[in-house]
Amino acid sequence: MVMLEDSNMPFNGILNLRDQNESVKVEKWQLQELKKCAKDPLYFLKNYVYINTRDKGMQKFDMYDFQEELIDKFNTYRFNIVKFPRQCGKSTTTRGFILWYAMFNPDKVVAILANKLNLAQEQLQQLRDSYAMLPVWMQPGVKQWNKRGIQFSHGTRIMCAATSADGIRGMAINLLYLDEFAFVPSHISSDFIASVFPTISSGKTTKVIITSTPNGMNHFFDMWEDAVYPEDYEQDDEGYAVGSSGYIRSSITWNAVPGRDERWAAGERAKIGEIRFNQEYKCINYNETVTIRNTETGLIETIPIGELYERLV
Repeated sequence: MVMLEDSNMPFNGILNLRDQNESVKVEKWQLQELKKCAKDPLYFLKNYVYINTRDKGMQKFDMYDFQEELIDKFNTYRFNIVKFPRQCGKSTTTRGFILWYAMFNPDKVVAILANKLNLAQEQLQQLRDSYAMLPVWMQPGVKQWNKRGIQFSHGTRIMCAATSADGIRGMAINLLYLDEFAFVPSHISSDFIASVFPTISSGKTTKVIITSTPNGMNHFFDMWEDAVYPEDYEQDDEGYAVGSSGYIRSSITWNAVPGRDERWAAGERAKIGEIRFNQEYKCINYNETVTIRNTETGLIETIPIGELYERLV
């Protein structure tokens, strides 16, 4: 852990956190580093951010190429929707961007929402762990620090909540992160979209990041279908993609993660089955429909992919 070498005022006695009222002497090279980090989120993440890994604990964020591309999209586009397989670092990457955004943009409000409150709180906890590993001279200083939210001395705060119509109603959110949005029940997501999205979308610089694996033909499926890839993106004066929902798509294949080869896939299929593997790793939605033709009878019909799979096994 980084310690407060020149400080007598850690936040609430936590030695690796700088209190909002504690000043820190910053050298010239440190100021230069702060400028580089403020300008480039990738420079900040690759040089200063630690993440909590499953096997080795807190480690320097060694980013995959597709994670670097995702950070670039978050920084470039206002509205992003991400359909990634399980366990490929989409949440870790998003938290890294949120940390950068909150540290180098004063007087902002960031909301982390998930389908369950405990999942949103876990996201915030992981972000707090990364912040606590930063050099003290880089920290803006802490004003609030608990399991439901943090606030920095420059006025920016990060809060977490379960995704609901009333969770952040009326709040001026600058950056909204919706984790596993496909798993929010449809009746809740409809109310949430109706009550929250218009306010956020009406801003000129507000951002929305949505990440999930697919879960049927629901709200997430509809938003994904209306989104576009960057090569098809044409931006209007307000930052929306012309002729679409305004969202930029991001997706990868299951084997984009190093170490995931056919042998690994065979092991996962043995553990969770073909259907769950296809949904959680191949991101195949079993409610999506396909048109098929029976070569023996000539019958043409449109059926869900899941039903087709059941016929074939």
